[in-house]
Amino acid sequence: MSLWEEKTARMLGDLDALRRYEKMSWEEFTGNAERRKAVERYLHQVLERCLDLGRMLIAEQGWPDPDTNRGVMELMVEKGVLPPERLPLLKEMAGMRNILVHEYDRLDNSLVLGVVKRHLGDILDYVRELTRFHLEATSGRDAEV
Repeated sequence: MSLWEEKTARMLGDLDALRRYEKMSWEEFTGNAERRKAVERYLHQVLERCLDLGRMLIAEQGWPDPDTNRGVMELMVEKGVLPPERLPLLKEMAGMRNILVHEYDRLDNSLVLGVVKRHLGDILDYVRELTRFHLEATSGRDAEV
């Protein structure tokens, strides 16, 4: 299994885990610290892998490596991998990853739950679009998502 396939398989597993929490109420989310921490960790891993896939694509294409995570998302749009209308959401997701990693003490639970309830499909679309571009660039040597 290639590194790309490994990353996407793990991400899809984490997205499936997060889907179990989509219908969770605010009270269920905030009232159970273990559940909340599990959601945060799954989301962190998913967003980290989104950036990993972007950086892998950048490296295999020989594009300049951006200095920031938001720059990864901007480059995906600039190079035509992703449509421009997705950029605001993608930049927010990169910012959410940074908060999950570096500023977890000021984490806004409503933002975390909002991503789980409204944006898991957007994350899956991101993975599909990057994988499609990757497969075309590598002549279909890896499996599809």
